[in-house]
Amino acid sequence: MKKAFIFLSVVCSSLIIIQCENNPIKQDKTPVSLAGTVEGGCNVDIKSTNAGQTDTALFNLNADTLNVFVGINYACCAPFTSSMDFRNDSIIITVRDACVVREECYCRCICYYTWDFKLTGFDITEYPYKIMLEGFLAKTNPECIQEGTVDIAAIYHVYE
Repeated sequence: MKKAFIFLSVVCSSLIIIQCENNPIKQDKTPVSLAGTVEGGCNVDIKSTNAGQTDTALFNLNADTLNVFVGINYACCAPFTSSMDFRNDSIIITVRDACVVREECYCRCICYYTWDFKLTGFDITEYPYKIMLEGFLAKTNPECIQEGTVDIAAIYHVYE
């Protein structure tokens, strides 16, 4: 009887271990990372004004890179910095007006600034995202330019 109990205990323990290996603990999404940013529009050429163009966020895939194109209407001559954070499985892109003294930074016109954020390390799934603007001329600080969910699988299938 004792041998049968030990045998059953070993078999049950083995089954539990095998079952746990077949059902791994669900992990969060793979952290997305910023591979680079290409500035365009008024960031490069002040004559490149597309005033009237709406603030924009567009997503497309190029091989293993997710390109996030961001376009923002803002005062000409503004200095900008930009960043991408991955928090709580969400992509947060922030464009910051780097002006320190308001009176010394801006020209009297509106310009269309663009950035192409190149993201890598993503899973083929959905990611919530926010495009944020920080600075003197933001309506609120920070101002959410656009937010939503980008479905990488849907974009991926478009390119197949």
